[in-house]
Amino acid sequence: MNFGSKIVFVVALVCYFILMAGLIGFGVSYAYKPYDLTSAELVAINAHRLKNKTERPYVRLGEGIILDPATTIIYQAFDKRYGDKIGYLSSRKNQFWAKQNGYAYKLFVPETKEDEMPHFLRYRVFLELARDPRNKNIVYIDGDAVVNKHHKYLMSNDTDVTFGNEVSGKFGKLYHNAKHKYYVFNTGYMCFKNNDFTIELAREILTGKKCKDCRKHGCGIWNFKDQGCLDKLIEQKSRKYLDDHFSILNVQSRNKNTKKLVIHAAGIHNNEIRRKMLG
Repeated sequence: MNFGSKIVFVVALVCYFILMAGLIGFGVSYAYKPYDLTSAELVAINAHRLKNKTERPYVRLGEGIILDPATTIIYQAFDKRYGDKIGYLSSRKNQFWAKQNGYAYKLFVPETKEDEMPHFLRYRVFLELARDPRNKNIVYIDGDAVVNKHHKYLMSNDTDVTFGNEVSGKFGKLYHNAKHKYYVFNTGYMCFKNNDFTIELAREILTGKKCKDCRKHGCGIWNFKDQGCLDKLIEQKSRKYLDDHFSILNVQSRNKNTKKLVIHAAGIHNNEIRRKMLG
């Protein structure tokens, strides 16, 4: 090989490596671009949030799978004052439903009050229930909600946390694109997979600095408590992170005659109306 040929060979080799590096770099960029915080999808979602005057993050809607009664426990958690208003009525109905359909049920009413809003009790109880490895699916139901008697099974998605849907349109409208539907979540119905992710999430909710104000008096434009905390924790997470760990099921309604899984009197403060709805 003469000198000129060597020069051509070296130049060709350098160009090859540059081209390969560019292709690899493009591949990495392309692979992660849909999940980047500046992705077109997230920009569209955030624009939709602003248009509908909500700061709440959108989570993907799922289709739902049946939860095995043998590995699932239902629980409720509220203080005695709330129990006297509506919680004990809800508890009696949910305990009866659980017994009829083979699910374990637990009610937690604390003897002492924590230095935080009562909405966070549900996460303390989750951590207690998570100590038992037999509880693979841990389902929380609000004290003003009951499982619909026309259903025989609880539902979840195949994500670490499955939320119920919001029942009030004022907190944000449905967003959808060609592939998926997204909505804001409601913690009145939650299914936790018993794993390291959900345990760490519950600990962050209860002790993390980001949720300090939420635990004391609520936070965000709606002054939510635990929901405000979760909004803060996930609102700037990537689409991939959210889709991997969180999802929503359209299982809740404020209509007493609904065919959905859960009748939830969320946002209704008149006890007579709530009792009629759940009764």
